[in-house]
Amino acid sequence: MKEPELEEERLTADGRGMVLEVRRQTMSDDPGAAQIITPSGKPLSVKLQKSEPGVFTGSIEVGEIGLYQVGNGNLTALAHVGPINAPEFTDVVSTEEILKPSAEATGGSVRRLAASAKDSIALPSIVPVRSSGEASGNDWIGLRTTDDSLLKAVSRVPLFGGFLGLGLLLMAIGAMWYREGR
Repeated sequence: MKEPELEEERLTADGRGMVLEVRRQTMSDDPGAAQIITPSGKPLSVKLQKSEPGVFTGSIEVGEIGLYQVGNGNLTALAHVGPINAPEFTDVVSTEEILKPSAEATGGSVRRLAASAKDSIALPSIVPVRSSGEASGNDWIGLRTTDDSLLKAVSRVPLFGGFLGLGLLLMAIGAMWYREGR
């Protein structure tokens, strides 16, 4: 069994509040700077200082909440910075009250999928509607159609025509056979 703490080469990263801490364990004298990719994709760099023999550490204050990718040499690590209980996970109970005002303001509706008398789920019909029409009814949901893009045609061209492909295949096999016989 391997012990990660005893590895010669190791890279770890931890988020403490809004500070990203990087720890690099290596046998080399200078591992260089650690490259960081923020949740939005922006690259950062943090200089690693020797804290004890074979261990280099560095930290950087970051402004984004999310998952950071840290790399040094051929090693990578992931670290989460910010509160673990994000606001979107504080109230995960399914409710209609949050979306209903926005949906009704745009002509839509919010529906619950409920079990019918036969213990199956009663799904509303999905119907395309014009952009100016109602987008919901008693037993249907409308999807607004737009003319933002229009597919005119689809054409398919075979890679090889029947006899042309067969001829090319036989020529290739014959050329290989001729070359092998020399």
